[in-house]
Amino acid sequence: MEKFKLQHEALEYVEDHEDFEDWADNDSIWVPGKMEVCPTCGGTGRMDRKDLDMSRMTDSMLEDGDMEGYEHYMKGGYDVGCDQCNGANVVFAPNWEFVPKWASDAIESWEDSRRRDEAESAAERRMGA
Repeated sequence: MEKFKLQHEALEYVEDHEDFEDWADNDSIWVPGKMEVCPTCGGTGRMDRKDLDMSRMTDSMLEDGDMEGYEHYMKGGYDVGCDQCNGANVVFAPNWEFVPKWASDAIESWEDSRRRDEAESAAERRMGA
C-alpha cells in the first residue's frame, strides 16, 4: 500500500517528533492509505457556498421573480472550490490500522476539543450571545 502524508494541526504540537521514523515535517507523518473520491464535493472539485444557502437567497430570487439569477444559481454559478480537496477531486484516506497510536491519539484529542468548542459556540449563539 502506498504511503501518503497525513497532515493535521494536532501533529504540530507533538513533542520529540524527531524520534518517530514516519515523521514527514512540522505537522505531518507518512502513513499507508489510498486516494478516494472527495466526499464533500463528490469528485467535482466544487461545492455550494454555505453562506448563500443559509441566507435563503434562492427564496428571495423566486419571490422577486429573478428567474435568470435563480437559474444561474441552480447551474452552479455561485459555487466555490471544494474546501476539503481544494479542487483536486480526491482526498487521502489513511489506513487507520497503521497510523501510530501516538498520532491517532493526538488527532482524536484535537478533534474532540474542536467539537466541544463548536458545540459551546453554537449553544452561545442560540442563547443570543
